[in-house]
Amino acid sequence: MGKPKNQPRIKGNVQPTSSSRAAEIVAASGAQVPNVVGLGGFQQFLGAAGPSTTSNPFLFTSSESLDNFQGNATNSIDTDLVFIFKKLVKRDATTKLKALEELEAYLRAKDGEGSVCQLEGAIGAWTKLYIRLAIDVDRRIRLATNSCHLLIVSKIKKRLAPHLKEIIGVWVISFFDQSKDVARIALESFQAAFPFEKHNEVLVFGQAEILGYTSEVIFEKSPETLSDPRFTSKEEMEQKYARVVSSSYYAISYLIEKLSIIELSKTLDQYNAIFNNEKTWKNSSHTSPLIRKSCYNLLKTLVVRWPGQVEERLELLSETYLSKIFSDNNPTSHVDLWDSLLVFTKNFPNSWTIAGKKKPMLPKLYHFLRSGAYGSINVSYPSLLVLIRILQSELISTGRKFYEEFLTNFWKGLSSGTIDRSNSTTFFKAYCECLMYFIVDLNKFQNQIDIQTYLVEQEFFRLVELYLIGFQSGESIFQAKEICSILASNMALLMSKSKTSGELIIKRINDLLTQTMNRGALLEQPSNRNAETDYKEFGKRMIEFLDSLWTNTNIALDDTKIILVERLVQDIFATSLAKSEQSKGQSEVLSFILSSLAQNFINLIFMKDATREALERFIKHILPGILMNASLESGFYYLDIWWIYYKQNTDSPKVQEIWDNLIVSILGIENTEKELDLLSYLVINQPFKKGRHTFLNDQFERFFTDLVQQLNAQLDKNIRAKVENFVIDIFLSEVLQLVNFLEPETRSSLLRHFSEVISKAAISYFVTEESIEISHESILSVLRIFAKLAQNDQFLEFFLDSEIASIIGHIYELTFLRSHGSSYEGTNSIRDLAQEFWQRTVTICVMESRKEKVTRAIFKVIKISILNIHYAASPTDFTQRIYKICETLYSNDQSKIKNLLSQFLLNELEWRALSEPFLSLKNDSNLFQGNFNWPLISNSLQTNRDGLQSNISYDSYGLSSYGRHGLFTIELFKKFGLQSFFNLNYDQEISAFEDSTKIKTSTSHLALLELILMYVLCTDIIDTHNTGNHIWDATTAEESNFLNFKSFLVDVRTILKKYLKGALSRAPVNLQDILEPSILESNIPEHILVVDLQGILLEAIKRTHGAHSRHWARVLQFLSANIFEETKLSIVDAERLLDSIKSESTNLNLNIKLAFIMSLKAYLKTSSKLKEFQLNLADKLCSLEATNIFKNDISADNIGWSHLSLLVATTIEDEEIFLPKVQSVALLQRIGTWYDVLQAEPEDFSSMGLFSVHIQIARLLNFMIPTIQEPLGNLWDLIFERIRDWLLTHRHLALRYEAIKLYNLLDRMDSSLSKEDNDDLSIKFNLEQPILFQLFANFLIEESAHKNHIFSNNYAAYLDTLCIACKKLPPALLLSNNSQLHELLSVPHLGIQRCAYLFLRTILYEKVINLSEELEIIGSSGGAIQPMFDESLLTQITRAHKENFLRMALTGDHNDLAFYHTFGYFLAWKLLFDHFDYATIKLKSHYIENIKDTDILDEFLPYVFETLGLIPSNSTQYTLSLWDFTDFFIEAFELEYAADPGFPVLAAHLYYRALKHIPSVVRGWWGQCKKRQLHLAVDAYTEKYFSSVIAQQQIEYIQRDDVKSQLQDENMSIRIARNSNEVIAIYRLDEYVMELNLRMPNNFPLRPIEVHTVERVIMTEIKDLKWAQLPVQAAVNSQNGNLEVALNLFKRNISLHFDGFEDCVICYSIVSLEDRSLPNKTCPTCRNRFHKSCLYKWFRTSNSSTCPLCRQEFQK
Repeated sequence: MGKPKNQPRIKGNVQPTSSSRAAEIVAASGAQVPNVVGLGGFQQFLGAAGPSTTSNPFLFTSSESLDNFQGNATNSIDTDLVFIFKKLVKRDATTKLKALEELEAYLRAKDGEGSVCQLEGAIGAWTKLYIRLAIDVDRRIRLATNSCHLLIVSKIKKRLAPHLKEIIGVWVISFFDQSKDVARIALESFQAAFPFEKHNEVLVFGQAEILGYTSEVIFEKSPETLSDPRFTSKEEMEQKYARVVSSSYYAISYLIEKLSIIELSKTLDQYNAIFNNEKTWKNSSHTSPLIRKSCYNLLKTLVVRWPGQVEERLELLSETYLSKIFSDNNPTSHVDLWDSLLVFTKNFPNSWTIAGKKKPMLPKLYHFLRSGAYGSINVSYPSLLVLIRILQSELISTGRKFYEEFLTNFWKGLSSGTIDRSNSTTFFKAYCECLMYFIVDLNKFQNQIDIQTYLVEQEFFRLVELYLIGFQSGESIFQAKEICSILASNMALLMSKSKTSGELIIKRINDLLTQTMNRGALLEQPSNRNAETDYKEFGKRMIEFLDSLWTNTNIALDDTKIILVERLVQDIFATSLAKSEQSKGQSEVLSFILSSLAQNFINLIFMKDATREALERFIKHILPGILMNASLESGFYYLDIWWIYYKQNTDSPKVQEIWDNLIVSILGIENTEKELDLLSYLVINQPFKKGRHTFLNDQFERFFTDLVQQLNAQLDKNIRAKVENFVIDIFLSEVLQLVNFLEPETRSSLLRHFSEVISKAAISYFVTEESIEISHESILSVLRIFAKLAQNDQFLEFFLDSEIASIIGHIYELTFLRSHGSSYEGTNSIRDLAQEFWQRTVTICVMESRKEKVTRAIFKVIKISILNIHYAASPTDFTQRIYKICETLYSNDQSKIKNLLSQFLLNELEWRALSEPFLSLKNDSNLFQGNFNWPLISNSLQTNRDGLQSNISYDSYGLSSYGRHGLFTIELFKKFGLQSFFNLNYDQEISAFEDSTKIKTSTSHLALLELILMYVLCTDIIDTHNTGNHIWDATTAEESNFLNFKSFLVDVRTILKKYLKGALSRAPVNLQDILEPSILESNIPEHILVVDLQGILLEAIKRTHGAHSRHWARVLQFLSANIFEETKLSIVDAERLLDSIKSESTNLNLNIKLAFIMSLKAYLKTSSKLKEFQLNLADKLCSLEATNIFKNDISADNIGWSHLSLLVATTIEDEEIFLPKVQSVALLQRIGTWYDVLQAEPEDFSSMGLFSVHIQIARLLNFMIPTIQEPLGNLWDLIFERIRDWLLTHRHLALRYEAIKLYNLLDRMDSSLSKEDNDDLSIKFNLEQPILFQLFANFLIEESAHKNHIFSNNYAAYLDTLCIACKKLPPALLLSNNSQLHELLSVPHLGIQRCAYLFLRTILYEKVINLSEELEIIGSSGGAIQPMFDESLLTQITRAHKENFLRMALTGDHNDLAFYHTFGYFLAWKLLFDHFDYATIKLKSHYIENIKDTDILDEFLPYVFETLGLIPSNSTQYTLSLWDFTDFFIEAFELEYAADPGFPVLAAHLYYRALKHIPSVVRGWWGQCKKRQLHLAVDAYTEKYFSSVIAQQQIEYIQRDDVKSQLQDENMSIRIARNSNEVIAIYRLDEYVMELNLRMPNNFPLRPIEVHTVERVIMTEIKDLKWAQLPVQAAVNSQNGNLEVALNLFKRNISLHFDGFEDCVICYSIVSLEDRSLPNKTCPTCRNRFHKSCLYKWFRTSNSSTCPLCRQEFQK
C-alpha cells in the first residue's frame, strides 16, 4: 500500500512533530526519556522502560515504535545502526529487506572490540526485532534476519546471555522453518553461539521460555492474531500460522529428543499443560498438512522417548488422534502418519479398542483402502502388512468375513483413480504379501482349513488368472513382468509352506493352461479383441510364468516344489506337441510355446521317456512337412526345436537324415524371401557341434552358387540384404571350419568372382575412359559382404593367405573414392565400406610376409594408375595413398619405407619416354642462346589459343603423364623428406656398378635432374603461355594452374637447395676437376654413375652435348648457379672456371658455355678476366662483316652468332662500364656498317634466326649506351633509326620490347645529362618523338582488345616498358580513342590500368572546365548543351554489373581476371567522381541527374558494402581506423594485397567520394533500402568512420581565411561548435537579428543537415524565418551543396530581402540555387517574378508554358 499521492514527503520518512505525538510517546514509555546525544529524534526509542503489557510481540502496529523494546542501549550505539533499525520497523517488505542487507554489510565491515561494544549496546533492540522478523511472512526477510543474527552472535558470543531467554523461543522454532535455507542458517547461528557440549545446557536454561512461547503459539494464537490483518492477506496469514505452529510442535519434539527425562521433568508442569490440552492432539486432524505432520511427529517422539506420558493419556490420544487418523486425505503427511501410527499401535495395541468404542476402527481402515490410500501408494501399502501383524487378534478373529472384507476393500482401491502403471506394482505386491500372510498364518489353526482353501483357490488363483488371461480386458494397469515375478515368488513360498496348497494351485493352473491350449483361444473373448493376438500374449505369459516359477523353485532347492513344477512343464509340453501336429504348424502360438519350453526346460522334457520319444517322432516325421506350410515365425520356432534336439543328440545317426530332409523341404518353398530366411536361420543362427556328420548337400551348393550370381542382377532391397547376410554367414562358417556347407572348389570360385567385381568397380569409378557394365548395387553388396567378413580375424587371415589377396590393392583404392568425382550415387557408402575393410586388414597385418603382400598389391595398382591420364586422381592423392600405407604398416621402419619408395622413381628410359614430346617442341628454339633473361619468347603479341594442335593427352586436372609423374615425384620428396631418398650408401652404389655391365644409377638423383628439366619447361610455359605440347593442357585447364606450377617451381628450388646443403656437407664437389680440359676435350663416358652431386652435374653436361641441347643447357645453368650459391663461390675459383670455359680448345659447346657464364657472372662483377673476355669478344665482333652476323643459321658453327651471344651473356645489370668508350664507339660504328649493308640487301624477316640477331643487337645496345659518358654525335641517328625501324617494321614482341626499353634508356639519359652533354640527343629527341609517341599511343590503344587475357610474364614485362614510354604522351594523341581508353581500364595489367586512368583524368578535367564555362555563358534555359558522362565510361560500369567478376574478386585468386576487372571497375567510379572536383554547381546537378537516370548507384553501393564486410550480416566488417581513405593513390595499389587492404580501402574511398559529391543520391538509396540489417549496418558504419570526417571537413573549409572573409562582415558573424557539428550564422541589422543554425547529425550525410532559422527583435522571438530556411535546406540537402554554399545563400537572401527584392515563388529563394541569378522573369498577368532557371524547369516538367500561380499563358 502506498501513501496518498497528495501527501508531502517528509525528510527521513518520519512523522511530523506535534504535541499530541509527543504525549503518545511519553505515555507509552512510562518513563523519562534518557538524554542520548547525537541521535536526533531517534533517541526516544532507546528508553529503559519495559514493554507495554498490551503490546503484541509477534507484530508491529502503526502506534508502536522501538521505544517499546527492552534493552541496554547506551550512547555508544552507532548512528548508522540506529537508522538501519529504524528502517526495520517499516511494514514494507522491500524496505525491511534492504535494511537487512545494509545491516549484514555493516556487520561484516565491523571488527574489533569497539564494534562489539556497539553491538552489545544494540542487542536489546535487536532481540525485539528478531522476535518479529524471524517469523515474518516473507521467506527472504526470515533468511536475511537469521543471516544477520548469525553474524551478531558470532561477534558477541557470551554477551548474548542476558537476552537469551527473551529470544530462545523464536530462535529454536526457526530451526524448523519451512524453508531449508532459513532453518540451516538458524541452526548454524545456534552452533556458532554455543559450543556443542553446551547445547543441552542452553536448552535446559531456556526450556521454560521455549515451552511458554510454543504454548502461546499453539493455544492462544490464530492466523489473525499472529499477523496484522490490515496489512497481510488471508492466504499469507494462514501460511504463516501453519508454519509457526508446526515449527512449535517440532521445537517441543526437539526438546524431548535432546533432553533426558530428568531434564524434561524440571518443567513437567508446562509439559503436562501442553499434553493435557485437547487442542494439542486435535491438531492431528487440522486442515493444514504442515500442522498435522508436526503433530504426528510429536506423538511418535513422545511414544519413543517418553512413553509414560502417552500411557497416562491413552484414552485422550485414542479419541483425538487414532480415531481420526484414517481421515487424513493428504498424501504429503502420510509418511509421518504411518510412522506415528505403527509406533503407537505397536506400543499400545489396545488403543484400537479404545478408539473403536464409539465407532469401530476397521471400517475406517476399509474406507482408507477403498480410497486407494488417498494416493500415498508407495507409503501406505507397504505399511499394511506391518499393521495387520501388530493388530490385536481380536480384531481379525471374525472368521472369513474379515478376510473377505479386508481383501475386497483392498482390491477396490484399484478403482479409486490413484493407482496407475507407475505404482501398480507396489499395490499388487502389498496385496500378495497380505494374502500370503493370511494363508500361512492360517496354518496355525486346524479349524481354519476352509478359509485357507478359499484364499488359495479363489483369491490367489484369481491373481494367477488375472496375469495369464486377464489382460484381454484391455484395462489392466499392472506391469506384466513385475506381476509375473511377484506371483512366482509367492507361489514358490506357498508351495514351501503348505504342500496341500501347492498341489491345489498347481492343479488349477494346469487345468487352465491345458484347456486354453486345447481350445486354441481364450475363454470369453471380448468382441473388440483379436483372438490370435490374445492367444499369443497368453502363450508368452505362460512361458514367462513357468520360467520364473522354475527359477524361484530351484533357488529354494525344495524337492517337493521341483516335482510339482516338473510335472506341470511336462504335461504342458506334451499337450502343445500334440496340438501342433494336429494343426500342421498353423498355430504360431503353439510353435512359440514348444520352442520356449524346449529351450528353457529341455532337461525336464528328456527326463521323461514319453515326452522324449514324442519329440523325436515329431522332428523326424512331422517337422519337414510343417515347414512347407507354416508361417515364417512358426518356422523359426520349429527350427529352434530341431537345433535343441541336435545339441542333445550330436552323435546320433538320425541327425544326417533329418538334416537332408530339412534342406530339401526348405528349398522346395516357392517364396524366395521365406526360403532365405529359413535357410539363414537353419544354417547360421544356431551353433554347431562337431560330430561325425557332414552338412554338405549338392542341392544346397547349387542353390548357393546361383544365389551369389543373383547379386549382379536387380534385386529387391530386402532380398539383397538377406542374400548378403546369408553369404556372409556361410563363408564365415566355412572359414572358421565350424561346418562345411560348400566344396573347396566352389568356395574358391565364388571368392574369385567377388575379386573380379571389386576390381571392375575400382576401374569404373576411377578410370574415366573405361566403360564396364557393372551394377552399383552389386558393388555395394560385395563390399558389404567383405566388410562384415572382415570383422572376423580368422577370415582376414584366410583372405590374406588366399589367391585373391591381391584385390586388397583395389579395395584400398576405393577408400579414397570421392562422391563429387563420380557420376554414381552412393559413392560415400562404397568408400566407407572399403575403409572399414582396410582398417580391419591393418589390424591383422602383423607378420612381415603379410605386410609385404598387402603393400605389393597396393603399390602395383598405384604405379599403373599414376601414368594413366584417364585415372581420376591427382599426384597429391597418390602420394597421400603411399604415405598412408607406410605410416600404417611401417611407421617405425624407416629403412623399409626407403626401399618401398624407390619403386616409384623412374629410370632414364622411362623419363625420356615421358619428356620427349615436350623436348621436341619447335618454338623459338634458337632464341634460347644468350637469352636467359627472356627465354622462349613467343612471336605473337598474346596467347594463341588456336595455335599448334597438341598430340598430348591430358587428365581431368589438365596434366599430361609427364606432368603427373613430375608432380607426384615432388609430392613424394615433400611428404617423406629428402632423407628418405638421398642418403644411400655411396660405396654400395659403386660396388653394384662395378659388378655389372648394366647401368647402375640412383633413381633418386636421376629424378632430381629430371625435375630440374621439368622446372625449365614449366618456366617457359609460364613466361609465354603458348599452346602446343605442354606439360598441362593450357587450352582447357583453369588459369589457376599457372599458379599451381609456380608453386611447383618453388618446390623444385626448395628441394634442390636442401639436397645441395646435405650433399655438399658430406662430399663437397670439386667443379674444377669436372671442367679440366683433359676431361672436357675427350669424349664424355657413355655411362655415368649418377649417385651423387658430381654424377648429376656430369650427366647434365653430357646431355647438353646431345639432343635438346638448349633445354639441358638451361638445366645445367640452374644446377650450377645453385651449386655456386651454396658453396659461396669465391672470385678466384670463378675465374679459374672462366678460364676453362673460354678456352678455345675446350670441348664445351656454345650452350654449355652460355650456361656456365650465366651462372658465374654474378661472382665476376669485379673480375679483370671477365673484362678481358668481354674485350676479346668485342674485338672479334668488330672484325666481322655483316654477312658473318646476319645469317639464318644461328647454330654453334656461326662464329658471329656465338661471339654476339657470349658478349650479351656476360653483361651485368646496372654495370657502370660495360666496355671502354673507344671499343664501345667502335662496336657501335661496326653495327652501323652492318645495317648499312642490310639497307642495300633487304632481309627476310620471316627467318627466326635473323630476328634473334636483331634482338641480341638491341640487347647489346641497351648495355653499351649507358657506359658511354660522352656525346655520340651522329651515332644517335643510328640508334634512333634502329628504334624506329624495329618498331615500324618488325612485329616480334621481344624486338619491340628491347626497342622500347632502349628508348626509355635514352629518355632517362636525356633527362639526367646536362644541356651541354646531351644537346645532340635532345635535338634528336625533338625530331623523333612525334613519330615514336604516335607509335606508343597506337601500341597502348591496341591493348584494349586484350582485356580478357591473362598475360605471360614476358608480355607483362613488355607492357611495363610500354607504360614507362607512354608517361610523356600528349593527351591529344588519345582524344580520338576515348572509347578504347576506357576499355584499357579493364586490361589485366596494373600499369596499363593506371596509365589509362591518368590519361582519362587529364582529359576529363579539361572537359569539365570547358563545360562549366559554357553552361555559365548559355544559362539554364539553353537546351543545346546536355552535359553527361562519357557513354564509354558508363558502359564500363554497367557492363561490370552484368558480369560475375565483382563477386569472384571477393574470393578469387590474386592473379584472376576478376581482380583486374574489379580494379578497373573501381577506377571507372573514381573517374566518375573526378568529374565533380572542378565542376560548378550547375554542372554537378546535370551529372547527378545522369546518375539517377542510369540507376548505376543501386548496383555500386551494395558491392562496396560487401567489399567492406557489411554484406552478409554475419561477416566481419573491415576496420578503417588505420587508413586515410579520403584519398587513394593508385600507384600504391598492388595486386598481391588487393583483398586486404587494397579493395576495401579503395571501396571506402569511393564511398567517401559518393558521400561528399552526391550525398542526396546516397541518402535516397539508403532510405529506400528494404534490407533492414543492411540499412542498420550502413548507418552504423557510416557514423563510425565517415560522418565525423566529412563533418569536420565542412567545418574546416568554413574556417579557412579566404572563405571566412567572404562570409563574415559587419552584419554577419559565424559561430562553430565542433563537438556537436553545428554552425550558427547570425545576421544583425540594427535591433533585428536573424539566426541560421545548421547541425550535422551523427550519421551525416545519410541524415540531412538540420536547418533552423529564428527571427528576433532585440531578445523577443517573433516568428520562424521559414522563407529563409527553405532555400538553405534545399541547397545543402537536395542540391548537394556544402555549408559554405548554404551560408552564402542565407547571407545574400537576407541582404537582398532588406533591399526590397522578392523571392521566386517556385524555389522560395531570392538567389537562384542553380546559377545564382535574381528573379527576372515577370508574369504579365499576376506580376510575380521567377528565376529564369526555375521557370524553364517548370515549363519542361509540366509540358506547358503557363504561369505556376495564375495558370495564364506566360508571354516571353
